[in-house]
Amino acid sequence: MKNTGRKALGKSSNSSNDRLMQYSSDDRKTRTKLRTKVEAQREAGNRQDVESVLQTIHPKSMIYGAARAQLSHQFDKYRLKVESAGFHYIGQDEDYAYARATQETIKLAGPDFKDNVIEQRYVFKRDTDTWKIWAAAPLSVRLL
Repeated sequence: MKNTGRKALGKSSNSSNDRLMQYSSDDRKTRTKLRTKVEAQREAGNRQDVESVLQTIHPKSMIYGAARAQLSHQFDKYRLKVESAGFHYIGQDEDYAYARATQETIKLAGPDFKDNVIEQRYVFKRDTDTWKIWAAAPLSVRLL
């Protein structure tokens, strides 16, 4: 990954936990755009709006083709409420941007479902001049 403009502040340390990171204004703008995209996807899902969820996914992504059928099936079967529980911008390179997000999912209606908190890694890619979700992978799931 290329340098994203972050600078470590304070004393040098062997532990990355002891470092305070400061983001450049470009990083802050990208972070805001990525977070807004994840929030738009979450809100569209809460409305059960398949087309709006698809607008957050890059049309050339491997996940785009299957998303419509999966979302339609999910929305027909369940009524879920997803809330944001955290967002962390990781960085970007020439083609992609990376973030980690945590979301809590609660079943409002439908058959058996295990309420959970999921932490996911997101990869974003530009679609013309807009960042869109290219891929997402779960890092952890905690049942509630």
